[in-house]
Amino acid sequence: MPEIAERVRRELSDILASEAGRFAELAVITELLQSAERGDHPELVPALRERARKVFSPARCKAGPTSSRTEPRSPAWA
Repeated sequence: MPEIAERVRRELSDILASEAGRFAELAVITELLQSAERGDHPELVPALRERARKVFSPARCKAGPTSSRTEPRSPAWA
């Protein structure tokens, strides 16, 4: 499975690197974490949390023009 995930990331890198792509990936990760809380594939939780940290990293996030914060808040999954 990791090979498939890597291929998807490689093939869709332009889309996933966009703000909308990061948002979509975090939305899917959130859904999968909620599913894991209900008992579906709990073994995926560590990998999902790690991926969420990478997607949400300050280096990849940009504050919007109306944002007064200089640092993003830590996500709940961290």
